[in-house]
Amino acid sequence: MVLPHGSTNRPTGIMECDSFCPGCYDLFQIPTWLPVISTDRPHKRSVAIEAEKWETIRRLCPDCLICQKFYTSLEDNYSQPSTYFMDQKPNHSLFAEFCLDISSRVNEYGRVALIRWSFPSIHMNTPPSLAVWANSGSPACAVLVSRPPLSKYTPNTIGHFIAELLEECSSHHGSGCCPPNASHSKNNATEEEVDLPTRLLSILKEDTGLRVKLVETSGSKGRYFALSHTWGPPEKRPLCTTRKTFAKMRAGIPDSDLPATFREAVRVTHASGVSFIWIDSLCIIQDDDEDWKTQAAAMAAVYRNASLVIAAAASDDSTRGLCLVNTHQPVVYRFPYRTAQGTIDGCYYLAPLPNGPLRTEETIQGPLRSRAWAFQEWYLATRIVLFTTYGIYWKCARFEMDERGVHTDLLIYERFSWFYLLEEYSQKSITRPTDRLVALQGIISVEQERRNDRYLGLGVWEHDLAQQLLWRRQEDVPPDSYIAQYPSWCWAATGGAKFWLMDDIENTASAFSPTTLTDRGCIVLKAKLLRVGVISALILKCCYDSIDPHDDYDACLEERILPWLTSLPWESLKSQGLHLITNPLQANSILGIANFDHAQRTSEALCLILGSSDRLADDPCFDDGTLEEDGNEDGNGSQEGDSMRQLHADTPDCVDFRSVGRSKRVYWALLVEPIQPESLKRFKRVGVAMLYPHAMKPADLESMEYELV
Repeated sequence: MVLPHGSTNRPTGIMECDSFCPGCYDLFQIPTWLPVISTDRPHKRSVAIEAEKWETIRRLCPDCLICQKFYTSLEDNYSQPSTYFMDQKPNHSLFAEFCLDISSRVNEYGRVALIRWSFPSIHMNTPPSLAVWANSGSPACAVLVSRPPLSKYTPNTIGHFIAELLEECSSHHGSGCCPPNASHSKNNATEEEVDLPTRLLSILKEDTGLRVKLVETSGSKGRYFALSHTWGPPEKRPLCTTRKTFAKMRAGIPDSDLPATFREAVRVTHASGVSFIWIDSLCIIQDDDEDWKTQAAAMAAVYRNASLVIAAAASDDSTRGLCLVNTHQPVVYRFPYRTAQGTIDGCYYLAPLPNGPLRTEETIQGPLRSRAWAFQEWYLATRIVLFTTYGIYWKCARFEMDERGVHTDLLIYERFSWFYLLEEYSQKSITRPTDRLVALQGIISVEQERRNDRYLGLGVWEHDLAQQLLWRRQEDVPPDSYIAQYPSWCWAATGGAKFWLMDDIENTASAFSPTTLTDRGCIVLKAKLLRVGVISALILKCCYDSIDPHDDYDACLEERILPWLTSLPWESLKSQGLHLITNPLQANSILGIANFDHAQRTSEALCLILGSSDRLADDPCFDDGTLEEDGNEDGNGSQEGDSMRQLHADTPDCVDFRSVGRSKRVYWALLVEPIQPESLKRFKRVGVAMLYPHAMKPADLESMEYELV
């Protein structure tokens, strides 16, 4: 490698290299990889690094940025790399694993785009990587992508990059990647045309720069981008269109008058060859309630029909821009390309890249991802580009990938199931609690097209309505999040994260209570009503310990009603309203677990039993029949009497769930309070419960019709 030893100034631009330095060649053995890799999947290679060879790298390769990046990555994740070797056995080797990541892009599918490395014995927070590519048409381009990395994040470079991805997606990915009802332009077969939203920002090129102008589309067709962004706190409220500023926005303003996020989104859109962009604060008249309601109802169409949604994922208000961090111009190494036969045939390029996070969710879990409105925008987007502090990510119906074209799981699983969607959505922040269901309407309109089901309102569907009532809170309810006009059974009546007990439970019994929703917002159901006792003391930490914390989550049905201990600190669980349910006539007989929506002060409760679930064989509380007792006709190992209470020596309030809950199935119930104490017909919800089979023994337990308000 032609590099000056001992140089303190790092070179810039393209470095001509006749061969690899000793470290790259002897240690990494990079030259031997490229001609022989399999291009249909990532290629991994492990290399053993001996202690003396490590010191050779340090001595002979002080100016090779590739070797130094390798060393620095180990140094960053292991405080003293040299000590690592000294602490090991004699002649110990450190194994480094190199992975050649292939491109998912159609035009370069299967070609290598990235070289990453890690140390299997050391957890790495920032895995280092090298971009690799070759000139289009060169021999090396048979196995390498032809695109260099984006060296500068400017509107022009990003816009041209996005234009390539859009053309590729529209031409090769199929109709599933196109906006619904899109037709192709008569002038360009790869351009999509859709019904445009009521208003858009038209981007005009003038001598002094770009100008944006609010226009009425009057039912015309075309294509546009949409922006997903965080509004930020009141003091950083973005530029808005109001009745007072409407005429000014129609006349147009220079893009330099826009806040940074809007300005950069406008310039990227223009550089992509698209002339219109939709930005909520500017395309909706913010102080006109009727216009706001009309446009909010059309939100699904706005984001679904956009050719692309630009998501400022890392920006916490409109002044921050798209939040991309520009790096210095990377040093590019040009190496001769050696064929499998050892002959030189052209060249290829390597460039060290800035280190990114190990886990992808860290790249997108920024301020925008925490907002309820943005959650809907991402769900609805046909295509979306995420701008993060770690780079650019693309998502469409066919691919999720980083800016090198390498497949990247962006961990956006909203469409996995309705319950999972609600669990994710309920965690999001929203400025006005009354928008909690409004910000979900776009998703609901799309779900109605996909599901063979009827949406009933108030966040529930007709099919499996009883199961949808079985949710529990995962955190304290914010005091300002209550919506008085919503019924008590509605998950949207309070803020804070929720969890649905029925989600992903296998072998769920089909015999759930017949349940309907009336026009008055009341639930009418036929169910069994059971009066139970409630131990005033909260369930203790040692009770959790009776369920093996190493068991797979969801294997034990108790973990549906009990918050997962490893996901929350114990102190925060004390406010979860978790109590043991007992037989009111026999306090030592544990019947189940109660999870109250709020602090519970009474010694008794009422349970409306909605249905049951069978335990799986790997459930630690599953009864395999070895503990059957006389008189237990269900074949469930749990029994009534004093032996139900598993007393620990240090406290009388502790229970061993593995013993107490031993059964083949469990029952699910709502904890309720009567609206009028003298009449047990109309109730409000106060929590959820899991009951063991012996709780169902009373002979007078009959199904009757009740009402939930």
